[in-house]
Amino acid sequence: MLRLAFLLLCLLALPVKAMTNVDLYKAQVVLPAGKNAEELARRQALEQVLIKVSGQRNVSKNEVIQKALAKSNQYISQFGYGEWQGKRTLVLGFNNQLIHNLLTQAQLTLWGSQRPVLLVWLAEEENYDRSIIWEQSGSTLTKQVRFSAEQRGLPVSIPVGDFDDITAISVPDLWGGFVRPIAEASSRYPSDSVLVAKVVRLAGGDVKLYWQLFNDEPTSMLTSQRLPIEGRTQGSEADAIATMMNTVSDYFAKQYAVRLGGESDEGVTITVLDVNSPEDFFHLEGVIKKLSSVANVQVNQLKGNEVTFSVSLLTNATEFQRELLLDSRIQPVQTYTDVEPVDDKEPTLLVEPGTVDGSLEAPTTEEPTDTNESAQTLYHWVS
Repeated sequence: MLRLAFLLLCLLALPVKAMTNVDLYKAQVVLPAGKNAEELARRQALEQVLIKVSGQRNVSKNEVIQKALAKSNQYISQFGYGEWQGKRTLVLGFNNQLIHNLLTQAQLTLWGSQRPVLLVWLAEEENYDRSIIWEQSGSTLTKQVRFSAEQRGLPVSIPVGDFDDITAISVPDLWGGFVRPIAEASSRYPSDSVLVAKVVRLAGGDVKLYWQLFNDEPTSMLTSQRLPIEGRTQGSEADAIATMMNTVSDYFAKQYAVRLGGESDEGVTITVLDVNSPEDFFHLEGVIKKLSSVANVQVNQLKGNEVTFSVSLLTNATEFQRELLLDSRIQPVQTYTDVEPVDDKEPTLLVEPGTVDGSLEAPTTEEPTDTNESAQTLYHWVS
């Protein structure tokens, strides 16, 4: 009993990570004019939810999804009406298990509800005058960022512009992309990545948009070896912001989403070394439970600083391993059977700067063949 109480106290004392839980299964759609307005709105709402949950913008091109969109009623769990900017809307909630089953049947991806928090800095130039756009400014830019992020299920935070912000960073800091002042000013906001967007307003109403994504927590930006991912686009304000947020969301989806359907494994057993405290154990167990590829986790054995887990999977073992190793605290233990002859040059893998047209590739590693035998089962925990 005392041991249980001690473990519970350790759990309560764990630090809070920026990753946050997002409700992906609700959508609000403006009711169109004309016949079959509600039917069209239900179809659009289901497509929105499927885009958020799968992480794929082109989800409606899948033949299985196309059939499901024609029968959107069977996936709805909540129904109501609302209002947005003076227009009547349909507010729908969808059954998460039915959505998961649909994505599995379509052999698409699943991006879980635990999502990275993105801190967005906005700077604007108009008539050669530059300024920082704060959360409380009421700018259309902040509204467009939040709207586009919500469409993809990506949680964002925008600096409020109080005294601490104003004294910590300047327009030239943001416009020049200087990492130190950006990192220091961002450190007061819990976030997993930092996006710096620079908007230049053009004659005629269009904008040019330049952006940099630092895929690190603010406290790690100064020591990170990863290059910022850069992009640019031009068009209306709404289209430019949507392009940027879609590109960033696609990048994260390629990192975090796991493929469903096809060949799957019922489960794997893994052993993790160097679990030296109750805090380490709860951290590790929480990491595994939150993976999109995992259905259930059970502790098989606790022996010294080693923990063995039985993990039931929603996908195959290779997808599970790929997702597990996204957390830098979990490292594979190399065994002699894993080692292949290589030359003297140590392999390197760098994140390259992104392209400018909104098509980014997440950093990838060479994956093992898709069998249980090749999947890594021995890891160690780096606390």
